[in-house]
Amino acid sequence: MRSVIALVCLFVALQVQGQYYQQQIYTVEVPLSKEEVWQLWTTEAGITSFFSPAANIGSAVGEPFEVLIDTSAAPGNQGNEGCVITQYQPEDKIAFQWVAPPKFAAERSTKMEVFLQLESPSTKRTKVTLAHIGWKEGGQWDDGFAYF
Repeated sequence: MRSVIALVCLFVALQVQGQYYQQQIYTVEVPLSKEEVWQLWTTEAGITSFFSPAANIGSAVGEPFEVLIDTSAAPGNQGNEGCVITQYQPEDKIAFQWVAPPKFAAERSTKMEVFLQLESPSTKRTKVTLAHIGWKEGGQWDDGFAYF
């Protein structure tokens, strides 16, 4: 619980400092173990089982976290190519860079960040908190925010 509170405080502090215009924070409890949820979010087999047809997922800070949504698109427009893991604490939390979809071309050059925090209220349930930060103001940022 403390880590989620700390995570929320970090987002609020960043917003107050004016670095981010908007943020998205979602929390859900799922009927899976923490290990199962971790595997879904941090492996290529996991990501491609629920999110996208292809992925390139590393397992350490600085390694790729690329979710390829449209593999028929030209390279650079398939998903979040070029994004990397920024925090990695196995079965607890991961953070990675994220970019806007290709239809928001100007905004796509700015890397945002997604934080995923896992907590286990029981061995068969996991509380997942996902926060997407780095949204700016102006241009198509509001449209991009609504897209997600």
